[in-house]
Amino acid sequence: MRKGARITRFDGAVLADALFLIGQAWVRGEDGDADGAAADLAAAMKLIPPDTVEAIHHFIEAGTLPEPSSGPGGMDAWLETCRQAGAGELKVTRILFPSAAEVAEEDRAAFFARLDEIRAEAERLAASGETGPWRPDVPERPPPWEVDTLTGLARPGSLSGELRKMGLM
Repeated sequence: MRKGARITRFDGAVLADALFLIGQAWVRGEDGDADGAAADLAAAMKLIPPDTVEAIHHFIEAGTLPEPSSGPGGMDAWLETCRQAGAGELKVTRILFPSAAEVAEEDRAAFFARLDEIRAEAERLAASGETGPWRPDVPERPPPWEVDTLTGLARPGSLSGELRKMGLM
């Protein structure tokens, strides 16, 4: 069974809390409080997945979300973003596609499951005596160039050699 994309929608209150913590970490990082910023980011990563926190950081850097700042009025736009998330006006949907390794592992597991089914069926048939001894479907024949009945152009060989024999080259 092939896995599809996993879609996660975040609750507005959870997203608002996470955004507030991310903004607070951003400001603490600007002010040089690395330990406080790390603690706030760790708390945000308990609320939403770490890759989503990283994506929000990229949105801030790209200018899609307002940049929190410790200056006068620097948090106003960010707090408005937090309010919008809490009110459900700002939503984040996380879509996670399975990796190539996950898909390959799924395929491998399906192959081995089918192989086990085939083996069990063959063992059941052999135990019940429903199958005879194994024989190849096609009888073994020598390759055409080892058969002595072929002569002339019917015998495989070099085309240029045959044309020389006929005097055409």
